[in-house]
Amino acid sequence: MRPTAEGNGEIEGHALIDTGSTLTGVPERVAKRLGLVARGKKPIGSVLGEGQAERYYFRIALHGPPEQPTYPIVFDDLAGFELKDSFAYEALIGMDILRKCRFSMDTDGECTLSV
Repeated sequence: MRPTAEGNGEIEGHALIDTGSTLTGVPERVAKRLGLVARGKKPIGSVLGEGQAERYYFRIALHGPPEQPTYPIVFDDLAGFELKDSFAYEALIGMDILRKCRFSMDTDGECTLSV
């Protein structure tokens, strides 16, 4: 089943890269905007402790910076989790995506993500 939303079922936005998260997640507002279907709650652990989080199936695509346009890299469908709407980004990228990439960070904080 494909996500349905206004336009082409895509949302462009910013994501937080979290090497401490095993899974990728999206806030409830993003899931609703994309028309994602809830797949049931599962236990999840976070820095706030244990809890239950809704699961969704979706795809993530990564683009290069605007000053260096690239074709998007689209990852396979994944089972991600729901974040609280207070989350400031459109997605949290976890190790389920990052382990398919090469990620490095210089001592000045400059990051590189390549596939």
